[in-house]
Amino acid sequence: MTRMCYRYIKDESETMLVLNEGFLKIYRNIAQFEYRGEGGLTAWVKKVMLNEALGYLRKRKPLHVSSLDESSDLSWDYIALENLEAEYIFQAILSLPEGYRAVFNLSVIEGFSHKEIAEKLGIAESTSRSQLVQAKRRLQSILIKEICR
Repeated sequence: MTRMCYRYIKDESETMLVLNEGFLKIYRNIAQFEYRGEGGLTAWVKKVMLNEALGYLRKRKPLHVSSLDESSDLSWDYIALENLEAEYIFQAILSLPEGYRAVFNLSVIEGFSHKEIAEKLGIAESTSRSQLVQAKRRLQSILIKEICR
């Protein structure tokens, strides 16, 4: 849960505060949890923590929305990407601006639709789409630079 929250917040002390709040909510509301099979508790805890992290982003830091830049058109070198360490990719994701990072994590890692992302972040669906495109382009640029080193 720490790593998941950190993907959104990118600050260790703030991540710990969000985790504490999340676990307090879990403790206070555990009676509302209904067992529905294996993995249910983990999914519920993850949902609570994700909501806490997103709530933190909405309350304390307005998401920076950048304009869409059509000039960047890079191609992937999949063989070279396979040799990148997972930690480097994780750090590359963390280096994204907050708005890009939040949309990228929600879409690519968590699997939410643009409609769901828009609702969770309080932005338009079109903003979610453009932020995802920009996030992917920025990541592509970062990863290709690493490959070429």
